[in-house]
Amino acid sequence: MDIVLNGEIIHVSITFGISDSDNENDLNKLIEIADDHLYIGKKEGRDRIILEDE
Repeated sequence: MDIVLNGEIIHVSITFGISDSDNENDLNKLIEIADDHLYIGKKEGRDRIILEDE
């Protein structure tokens, strides 16, 4: 995605890693899972949303 800011074009990519709370994992584990999925998305080409079940 390109954004124009002060006349300059800035390229932005967005990747999300998502984890789902099932009451079995504490907050630190959920963050770890989301972080792992974030890096999977970046490795697969960025601009992605990676869910826990994928």
